[in-house]
Amino acid sequence: MNESLISVRYAKALFQLAIEKEISKAVFSDLKLIHDAFESSVDLRQFMMSPVFKTSLKKSIVIDLFGLKVNPVVIGFFNLIIDNGREIFLQRIIHSYNNFYYEHSNIKQVTLISATSQTRESLKEIKEKIAAQMSSGIELKAKTDKSLLGGFKLIIDGKLIDASFSGKLKKLKKQLLS
Repeated sequence: MNESLISVRYAKALFQLAIEKEISKAVFSDLKLIHDAFESSVDLRQFMMSPVFKTSLKKSIVIDLFGLKVNPVVIGFFNLIIDNGREIFLQRIIHSYNNFYYEHSNIKQVTLISATSQTRESLKEIKEKIAAQMSSGIELKAKTDKSLLGGFKLIIDGKLIDASFSGKLKKLKKQLLS
């Protein structure tokens, strides 16, 4: 079966359950906590992905690590993933759940890439302007890339808006060479 299809099916099932129980935001937060734990610990990732360890041990570790920190629905879901041998799909499942959550909650994912770092105030102002323009909630991530020379790039739900100096120079070079 297609890996992305597996991830989407599990995520959709969890999302539908979370909507039914009116805990979709709590599950979203819990999955972020789990995702961050997996991202920060190579040992945890390797342990969970290894077929050598028994499912009972994996479940025990999950309960020890997250049992008091996350909703019991998330623990039950995690146990289901382990029982079905789908641990390798966990990060994709979390990503798919997040997409369902963002769509349902009308939240746009926006990445701002600028040549210089932005202040909290400027990020707040940018976020408010984009939210007003798009009539939706915004999850804003800011990155710095000095190669832009100036200006910025915005990525909104995967679509790029390039207002950087380096982007304008590339367009100009292309026009001059053609």
